[in-house]
Amino acid sequence: MDRGRRHSRRAHRCRRGTTADLRRLAGASTRVIDVGGRVVVPGFNDAHDHVLAGSPGTNVSMGGPEIDAAGDQVLDSVRAMTGRVARGTWIRVEIWAKAFADTTLRRQTLDREAPDHPVAIYTGWGHGMILNTATMRALGIRESEPDPFGGWYERDRQGRLTGRLYEYAGWSARRRHRALVPESTMVEACAASRGASCSSASRPSRTWG
Repeated sequence: MDRGRRHSRRAHRCRRGTTADLRRLAGASTRVIDVGGRVVVPGFNDAHDHVLAGSPGTNVSMGGPEIDAAGDQVLDSVRAMTGRVARGTWIRVEIWAKAFADTTLRRQTLDREAPDHPVAIYTGWGHGMILNTATMRALGIRESEPDPFGGWYERDRQGRLTGRLYEYAGWSARRRHRALVPESTMVEACAASRGASCSSASRPSRTWG
């Protein structure tokens, strides 16, 4: 890291140079911290919000992280919703750790419970999705879909997609899903979110050092 070492004064970055350059700045009261070859970066303040209302479909509430519903509860709720909405209606569900850890919650089980409805299951923390076949078709996700940079599609031993999407594979599906909603609806959903979260989320993230 000799090309980019930094010297800090009163918690503010004030000098950059090689190790030798910065050592010459050290005085009797200078505190030197040996981080053992690790990289030190500033803290990052990533202000954002999740506007779930910007996606099409009927939302199925599973009670949030406090309830942390299990996979079988999610399937029961999806099954019940198919009897309440018209055939072809999108069903959107937000789940948390317990349900996502249930590896039986995949495309095949969703197809069994909702064969005539596109089902999109979002993780509350935003780094995974579970889709049924109807949703994959609606979003243009092929069986031969390549893994995107920074993400992947789970596949079974035969190479068939299981409906589980991770990281940027999921983000790509989210974008396609939300693209089905008119922009005016997205603006309304953003405006309805609490406080000034939308305006703050639209600003660049700030880096503090």
